[in-house]
Amino acid sequence: QISYIGYRFENLPEKFDGFRILFISDLHIDELLPFYKTIPKLLRDKECDLILLGGDYYGEGRFEIIFSRLRYFLEKLSKFAPVVGVLGNNDEYDVG
Repeated sequence: QISYIGYRFENLPEKFDGFRILFISDLHIDELLPFYKTIPKLLRDKECDLILLGGDYYGEGRFEIIFSRLRYFLEKLSKFAPVVGVLGNNDEYDVG
């Protein structure tokens, strides 16, 4: 489900008037199947100016699965708006 929340700021620069941010968090993309494929379908009729990913992409799976699914997810999302993201407290990667 997509919820809409509006905010008003007295000193907001005009270029941000009506700016829409889609915030997605806690995907745990290796555990919630096939949720990462469902979200882009939900966005077909929606408009946003920026997509912000709030982290927690990792659950308990293998990194190869996470990277593959995240790559697919980002390719689909980037067709709607620019995408930026941060890592969450569950996200970790040990390179050795």
